[in-house]
Amino acid sequence: MRSKINIALLGCGRISKKHIKAIADNIDYYKLVAVCDINIDKAKDLADQFRVITKNQNEIKLYNDY
Repeated sequence: MRSKINIALLGCGRISKKHIKAIADNIDYYKLVAVCDINIDKAKDLADQFRVITKNQNEIKLYNDY
């Protein structure tokens, strides 16, 4: 089995929900490792949504500056 590709999501605007769904739908190939937004609360909310969708509790780092 190949190792997963690490993904960092920059920006938590409207399109970001589609990005986390795409990552979740391909969880065998990709791993969300970081989320970045100037509003750290948005980044945290998006990471939490991803955890709920995937039932995955891996650490997702949060950043407010890329």
